[in-house]
Parts: sequence; C-alpha cells; structure tokens
Amino acid sequence: MTKREQELLEIIKENPYISQNELADLLNIKRSSVAVHISNLIKKGYLVGRAYVINSNLSKEVCVIGGCNIDFIAKSFEKINMKDSNPGTLEYSFGGVAKNIAENLLKMGIDNKFISVFGDDVYSREIKDYLKKIGLDFSNSKFLTNRGMSNYISILDENNDLFTAISSMEVLDEINIEFISKLIDLIKSYKYIVMDTNLREDVLEYICKNCPNSKIIVDCVSRKKALKIKKLLKYIYLLKPNIYEAEELTDIPYENESDLEKIVNVFLEKGVKKVFISMGEKGILYADKNENGIVRINEKPKIENTSGCGDAAMSGIIFGVVNEKDILECAKLGNVAGFITAQSMDTVSKNISEKNLLNFGGSYEIRKIFNS
Repeated sequence: MTKREQELLEIIKENPYISQNELADLLNIKRSSVAVHISNLIKKGYLVGRAYVINSNLSKEVCVIGGCNIDFIAKSFEKINMKDSNPGTLEYSFGGVAKNIAENLLKMGIDNKFISVFGDDVYSREIKDYLKKIGLDFSNSKFLTNRGMSNYISILDENNDLFTAISSMEVLDEINIEFISKLIDLIKSYKYIVMDTNLREDVLEYICKNCPNSKIIVDCVSRKKALKIKKLLKYIYLLKPNIYEAEELTDIPYENESDLEKIVNVFLEKGVKKVFISMGEKGILYADKNENGIVRINEKPKIENTSGCGDAAMSGIIFGVVNEKDILECAKLGNVAGFITAQSMDTVSKNISEKNLLNFGGSYEIRKIFNS
C-alpha cells in the first residue's frame, strides 16, 4: 500500500460515505487521482464496494520478524594486511537484516509490524529511541533485562567493499516457540510475513506451518543460516538468496550460467513461487514459472559501503510485490534500492524513498537466461 492510499484508507475508516470530491479537497489532489487510488484499494482488497466497506481480513499487509542489532563498520584506508593493525575508521549504526528491511519499507511508504528482541544496555536504549522516532512499530517485540543487543562487525577494504564480517546474534534465540506462539494469531493476520534466517530453525518452521494464508518471504542472510530453511521451501512464496546461498540450498554448484536453470528449477519444483538471486555486479536473477532473466543497472554507483545493499534490494523487491508489480519490475526495484544504498555509509540510506525508487533515471541491461 502506498502512503497516499494509506491516507485515503484512514479517512474512509472514519467516514465510509465520504465523496471523492471531499477526499480530493482534504488531500489537496485531483478527484481523478482519488478515483485511481480508490480503484487500487478495491483491487488490493482493502475496500469492498460502496459505501467503502473496509476488508478487515486484509487490513494488515507486512510483518517483518528477525534480527535487530548494532552494526560496527571498520573501514581500512589501504589494502588490508593480514595479522596486522590496519589504519582506518570505525563507526556504528543500527542494523540487522530484518530491521533494515522494515526500516527501508517504512521509508518506501509501506507501514509494517517489526518483531525482534531488545536488551536494556545503552545501545539497546539508543536503538529503541531511534525506532520510535522514525515511527516503526516494534511494540510486540521481546524486551530483556540485563542483556545487550546482538552485534555485527563488518570490515571493509580500501575499495569500501566487504572484506569479512563477524556476527554475534545469540540473543535472537530468545525469540523461541514459547514467545512466538503467543503472537501467532497476530502474525498470521498479515498478508506478507517477512523473515530472516537469524531466527531459530524451529521458529521459522513454526511460523511457516501456522500461517497457511500468508505469503512467506525469506531473506537467507548467510550460507550457513540459509540451511535452516532447506526443508521449508514448499512454504515459501518469495526467496532471495545470493548465489552462494542458492548453491547451499539446492546442492548445485554454480560454475557458469548454464547452472542457473538447474538452481532455479530446484526452487520452483520445491514450491517457491518467486525466486530472486543476488548475482553481485551481474545484477539480480528473477524467476517464476512464467518468466526469468537477469537485470542489472548499467551505471556504476560510487560505492561508500556495501553493507545493507542486499537488505535494501530485498526491500525494493517487497515494495514491488506489495504494489503488484510484475517480477521483472520487482527485480528492477531491488536493483535501484541496492544502488542507492551502496552510495551511503549508512546501512539504510537517507535517500531511500518511494519517490527515488520510482523515479530512478538510470538504464538497465535485461537478458533472458533460459526458456521457462
């Protein structure tokens, strides 16, 4: 749902008999624009006819569940010397795959529920204050005492590309079956449930099996953590691994592009409806039962930090799915979100917005990789 559609829906909830002219006056837009937004809300199932009956079963769209942590970013001025001290800079920001996705979606105009775990140390208080400030709803998260946040430390080379990283995410084990079972009625009321594989394997399975009417979206996070969903692919609507995670999940080594068809077919045959594979500089592979290809942006970004680019790409893809874009357009939006984020030192770029996503002026290379 776009920000404008959300504004319209909130007004209609208060006055279901309001006219389109009155809506246009309230929002200072043309009546014809109101008609388009109303039509979109009806198509998406939020409104049912006149007098604009609210469809409560679809009033909640996106719930994001997973990691929220402190990102420490170490950047080397020169080529990294192993087993030595390397001059550079050290900064920190608020991260976590699920948190980054939730925040990006919010900046793109998609309100969402975010569920994670928080401690009570100085970093925990700082990140909670930040999330409240930006308006991200994390009220159903787990709040611990005498515990800190999970942490992620990335080391960037002289080209600002990821050299290596270490994650300390054990606190996320506090999101267990006992906790999540108390929230399952809330979670399954959402049309889309987005999870990262920082969650425990049993929790991922529990949510997948208990939310049959929701569309499950999963970000794989890493090669090792991706294995948690290897037996759950039949429950997953949309999956976004990188090529290395895709190898782990399919047991098919990627040596050249002829292997991509085999990898994609494994996912589709196991029940995944939409597959997006991050291919690095080559772009994003997209595939469903009807269409496939690889799309990339021709222009090169001025890279400041690649941490967060994958999360941004996933957010762009989800934005496309929620707004009922076709699979190629979703992959384009993922590319754009990653492109914008790469040019920022922040894991969630200040320049991410619905406007910047939709009005990107770059060009694309699009090529089909195999016959559907």
